[in-house]
Amino acid sequence: MRFKVITTLTLLLAASAAASAQLSEPLQRTPPGHTGDASPKDKWHLYEPTEFQEKRLTDRANGDNPHIYRFLCYPSFAPPVSVRLHVHEAGNGTAFVKRMAHRWYRDKKPYLRLSTHYAVDTAAVSKFLEMIESLDFWRLQPRRGLVPGCDGSTWVLEGLRGGTYRAVSRWSPEPGGFRDTALLLLSHGGLDACATYDLLGQHELRKLEYIGFMVSGDPPRPVGIVKTPDGLIEKARLGNSLGTNFGQIREITEDFIRITEVIDDGQGGYVERENRLYRKVAP
Repeated sequence: MRFKVITTLTLLLAASAAASAQLSEPLQRTPPGHTGDASPKDKWHLYEPTEFQEKRLTDRANGDNPHIYRFLCYPSFAPPVSVRLHVHEAGNGTAFVKRMAHRWYRDKKPYLRLSTHYAVDTAAVSKFLEMIESLDFWRLQPRRGLVPGCDGSTWVLEGLRGGTYRAVSRWSPEPGGFRDTALLLLSHGGLDACATYDLLGQHELRKLEYIGFMVSGDPPRPVGIVKTPDGLIEKARLGNSLGTNFGQIREITEDFIRITEVIDDGQGGYVERENRLYRKVAP
């Protein structure tokens, strides 16, 4: 009996050590179905953000030389965001952006408030790839197993180039190459840092003031200038959150910002309603 207990304990310790070894290895693997088969442990290193109805990057690869990047941001107190960039052979790209309606709770059914895509021109793709190379992305430390804090956000930047996949995660990254590269990818999805941290989604709609309108970007897009109750001036763009009812900006005009809000129906589901924030007219 004593021999049996010792043997069982030894096997458990060995299994635990093997699992730890799997998690601590570098995140540079050969994806299954490309230049060779990866072992089962490689699945530890492939993000599959099903909350966004997204697959692993290796499952989205088309052709013999896939070139894809994805930025995932999980703020503590704001809806998560996903931006996936497909680089085409011609040098241009397509950015697919998704945003959830609420903070990410694993016991709560995900609800996408935004799912759209944008064309990215050759110059913008080239700039992003230059930043990837300058960052030395393919050799960055993955930092798996990082422990999130109470207030901040987990950032994950993935890449699939040919037969090489890599994922790098950081907790509320400091200003620098990693942060700038991720924010550039975010901008190709029509979002900005304001959208990432949901600054305009932290205040009741009736307490926000719509004070200005402008058109910026390439291609030109409408931008609303909104003042928060604490006096901060923020830019509101299509797809951004507005108000505490998970409002998603659908239209921006000189006179109003039209949003679609998500309201709990009290039965475990949601109902949508339209609302507007009208521009404040100077006396």
